[in-house]
Amino acid sequence: MSGSKAPLVRVAKRVTTEEFERYAPIDEQMDFHEKLRLLYVAMTRARDHLVVSVHRAAKEPGDDRTTWTHAQLLWHAAVDAPEWSAFAADAAAVPLTVTPAVDGIRGTAPPWAEWRRERDDALARGARRSVRSATAIAREVAEEAALDPGLHKGPRDLELPPWNKGRYGTALGRAVHAVLQTVDLATGDGLDETAAAQAAAEGIIGREEAVAARARVALTTNTVREAVTHGFRREMYVATPVGATTLEGYVDLVYRRPDGLVVVDYKTDAWRDDADLDAKVARYRLQGASYAVALEQATGEPVAECVFVFLGERDARERPVSDLPTAMREVRALLAGSGAAATTPGPLRSGRRARPARCSPTSSRCRAG
Repeated sequence: MSGSKAPLVRVAKRVTTEEFERYAPIDEQMDFHEKLRLLYVAMTRARDHLVVSVHRAAKEPGDDRTTWTHAQLLWHAAVDAPEWSAFAADAAAVPLTVTPAVDGIRGTAPPWAEWRRERDDALARGARRSVRSATAIAREVAEEAALDPGLHKGPRDLELPPWNKGRYGTALGRAVHAVLQTVDLATGDGLDETAAAQAAAEGIIGREEAVAARARVALTTNTVREAVTHGFRREMYVATPVGATTLEGYVDLVYRRPDGLVVVDYKTDAWRDDADLDAKVARYRLQGASYAVALEQATGEPVAECVFVFLGERDARERPVSDLPTAMREVRALLAGSGAAATTPGPLRSGRRARPARCSPTSSRCRAG
């Protein structure tokens, strides 16, 4: 074809095109640089420890580094490092010891039943989830979780940009959460502009007013006003070990009262009546309790209350988790695998208590009252 490059083909040692012979050295050099890049990535991702094998042939490699193995590349790179001489001297001072054979090692396979039991136990331990999110716990026990976007949250997503971490659910809900994460909760300055930007970011252009209305309603609630008065943190990621499991989640709003921390979770669900709200709180109950467990475990401070703030376009409803200590015990039991959580909570408490609180000295978003 006119204007196209000649093909680069090698069929056999003696059957190659001229272009293939010309570009082969370049391709080999690029492969070598790609090997170095992959090796760099592999060695810079360790969190706590990095163990690398440099097992290689005893004789020195040739001058062509493109033919070296990963072990040879790493070894000779280490030799050139400033700290290598001290490390080599320390390593040479350690005598080489050979561990003698241990007497009494069983030379035959264990009985089949015993081997099978140990194998099943090992597989069960390996399959056990080491990280659980607050929403996953609630989703596992909520009968209608599959239909509830408020519980469509997974573990921490490291691929999301920083400003989008912790936001899940519907596009409208994500936009409302984003506005409440950034807007001034005391004055609401810039709320409409922020709502328009977040609606565009979520692909729901034309629903800016719906986003702004729900965010504006949130600012009028007793919960948010109390947080503004006494200091708060927003969109706070929390992770802590609970037994053998790491519990994690994003808390929309946290503030402190004299009797302990208060966990606030915004919900943008539509509701028909109080009975419908009661059912929603029942589904979200263990999600809020999980946040409370994680915060209490991580900070060493008691969590006094967990409040769900349901946001409509015209009004909001604030519903606390009833008997929070019991719900937290159920979460701990689930994580420990020692019991099943109840799916039907006790009667809901009504009303809120406005109490003075103080801001955490480590808070990044504190506001002095």
